[in-house]
Amino acid sequence: MDHSKTFVLVVGQKTKDLRAGSCTYCPNYNWNRYECGNGWSTSYKSYIEYECDKAIRDGLKIVVIYNYSSVIRSKCPDSVRYEGKHIEAYHWDGYTKKWNYNEIRDAIMY
Repeated sequence: MDHSKTFVLVVGQKTKDLRAGSCTYCPNYNWNRYECGNGWSTSYKSYIEYECDKAIRDGLKIVVIYNYSSVIRSKCPDSVRYEGKHIEAYHWDGYTKKWNYNEIRDAIMY
């Protein structure tokens, strides 16, 4: 991600609550002492939270796409909840799902 200019996050139902990547999931994490068995510092952030924080720290353009027909910021990780451009992935046209291609493209490219 060090060479990226734009950070794109697709938010779904459990994006904010995912914990994969946290130290507690590592086999070297010592549950009795709440520390890393290899002597490293511990973190309880998920990969998603780490990447969101890094995008802000690096000053990247942020685009958040919600896999919904509306923007639901409560499902977005806290660090990027009010950062960048937030758009819905699709709209409903009667009974037909219409993908929001143009707005997504414009948000990423410009």
